[in-house]
Amino acid sequence: MNSDVQWWAYQRRLVEKALNDFDRGEIQLQTLAADLMAISDAIDERGSEAMSSIAAALSVAPTEWLENFRSAAFGIEVIFAVAADQGVDVLPPEQVDGVDREIDQIEFLVGQLPI
Repeated sequence: MNSDVQWWAYQRRLVEKALNDFDRGEIQLQTLAADLMAISDAIDERGSEAMSSIAAALSVAPTEWLENFRSAAFGIEVIFAVAADQGVDVLPPEQVDGVDREIDQIEFLVGQLPI
């Protein structure tokens, strides 16, 4: 397995761990948002060129995949930031739905990465 494939598999494991930890209540939304943004930054820095070895497994072009991942991670960050600014301890249902939609998108995207 080449180093790019291994790197992408590692990113998948990092994302899956963060999502699983959040689902089990082991981390809060703030930590999930921070973890996903850090992973998104690392993915962005690596760039779409590094996806050439896994591009065939992606549902969209690498640049679009990267944009979709960044957008979903940022969506969770925005929901958290707005709630924090408003001093909300428990998200209202529409914001919970928003987080769920972004998580679904992230799960779909990372499901295309190598294991």
